[in-house]
Parts: sequence; C-alpha cells; structure tokens
Amino acid sequence: MAVVLTVTLSGFGGALRQAPATAAAPAVLPSGHTYTVTLLTGDVVTVRTRATGCPAVTVRPADPHGVLDRSCGPDGHVRVVPGKVAGLIGPVLDASLFDVTTLILEGHDDARSQELPLIVRQAAQPDQRLAAPAAGLRVTRSLPSIAAVAARQPKAKGPDLIRALSAAAARTPAATRGTAASTRVWLDHRVRATAQSTSAAALDPNLGQIRAPQAWAAGYTGQGVKVAVLDTGADFTHPDLQGRIAARADFTVEDGDAADRHGHGTHVAATIAGSGVASEGSAAASPPAPGCWSARCSATAARARTHRSSPVWSGPPSVPTWST
Repeated sequence: MAVVLTVTLSGFGGALRQAPATAAAPAVLPSGHTYTVTLLTGDVVTVRTRATGCPAVTVRPADPHGVLDRSCGPDGHVRVVPGKVAGLIGPVLDASLFDVTTLILEGHDDARSQELPLIVRQAAQPDQRLAAPAAGLRVTRSLPSIAAVAARQPKAKGPDLIRALSAAAARTPAATRGTAASTRVWLDHRVRATAQSTSAAALDPNLGQIRAPQAWAAGYTGQGVKVAVLDTGADFTHPDLQGRIAARADFTVEDGDAADRHGHGTHVAATIAGSGVASEGSAAASPPAPGCWSARCSATAARARTHRSSPVWSGPPSVPTWST
C-alpha cells in the first residue's frame, strides 16, 4: 500500500505525519529530474523525481521560524502550503499556486520562468482592494467579462503580493470574503485543445449528428448569419474556407496569425461555413454567405509541447468582447 506523506515543518525541523493511500501515487513528472520552484511566499521548493511514486522534496523556507505543510497526494502532486497563507487559500488564493507539480507541468519552475501568470479580480469596495503596483504586479490584459485582469507577478516580489493580499483580506468582512465582491487571485492556467480527425470521412458523420441535412431541407441556409468560432484558429488556405472568413484574431500570442496548427478550429469552421470544395461537396456545410469569424484561443498541437508558448486561461474571457 502506498503512503501519502504530509510533513509539517517549523523552521528546518519537522514532525512527520503519514496517512495510507488507497492506490499508489503515480509518477506525474519525468523521472530523474530536479526542479526548483519559488512560491509566491518566497519559499523555495526542490523536487527530485523518481521512477515511481512521490518525488523527494526539500523546502528552503522564506521564514526560518514559519510553518509549512508539505504533502504528496494520491494523484502524485506535491503541495507545499506555508502556514501564513493557509487561511487565504480558497477565499483569496487559488490552491494551484501551491501545487508544486502543477507549477512544474505548466512551465513555472525557476529554470523556465521568473514570473507567475495570474488572474486578479479586485474587490468591489475600494478599501478592500489590492495595491497592485506596490506588489510588482504587471497587468497584461483586461478581462472585463469576468471583472478581472491577467497579470504577471515576479517571483522575487511574491512576498510583497502576499502581504498586500493579507492586508486586503483583513479589511474584508468575513461574510464577503470568497464571494464575487472580494479580491481574489488565481493561477492563469495553461490550456490545451483536443483534436479530431479533419478528413472528409470523419466530417460527414458529424454533419448528420447535427442534423444539417434536415436544416437545409427546411430552408435554413445560414444566409447573412455571422458565426464566431473560438477555437484553435483556422487554416486560411483551406479550399473549403476560401472567401468564407470575414475576420480573424489570435488570443494566444501578441500579433499572432490565428493560423490553425492543430486542426480542430479548421474542422469546426468548415462544418459551419465550409464550401465542400475539397471533398467535392460531400463534406459541405449549408451554402451560407461568407460570415465566419475565426479566433485562436486554445493551444495548437505544436505549441502545446512548449510550456512558454502555450496559451492560458486569461485568453478566452477577452474573446467575447472581440466577437461582438
């Protein structure tokens, strides 16, 4: 039976608490690697992976006299929670910010990133808001649809952000904390799209599943309707989409080309507005006028392999404003 380890550290010492797990913890990270991750609190976590089970973990605490809770769960994820922020996790801070395995998987270990991507929502009451500039927080995108911003937080100034959040939380009534009216901070997770085959053979059954032939027979042609496809972009050279794309935008990188290197966005755009030229009509949509707006707001197959270029949660919330 596997053992899930939870260690409470006070300074550099520690008392070990063990709890049995129902299944062996999987090795989530590649074996034989060492990663160093600096948390927002300034605590530095070193992870040495193994072929099976939980990795070896050591922590250099920011506060030698502080308390740390270190654990490896049944999912194989290492989590390190400093006592000073334990009460903030959930109502104020996203727990993912202290999931060391997630941070490594998303490319936020110290070797690859000196900043953390965040989504920050300020409180409704001015006196309960975070003093962002003082914490070194750099806003990169406004997300009005969720009343928040995407931002980058230098790890070196992470403790400043924690102090500012703690102060804001102290000014927030208990009944308000954790609600939509309070200040909250999330990890801006990287996202990845899944794909299906884009061959004509795979597209034909889909048209039947959405009852497209019945809609065409009833006279619904899509004439004059504009559809915003928020997906992995589109292959703008595809014969089926020639003259069918009215606008394009890329929400994954600055000045991106919105080109689809994954396939899913092209699939969806062609299902909605494709001419069927490439399949000699067997995979055509209805005969609509051009009116498909294509936006890339998810990872492509090639881009998903590199953490630094994979898009994040904060991309999709900015799309509705563009598409309307």
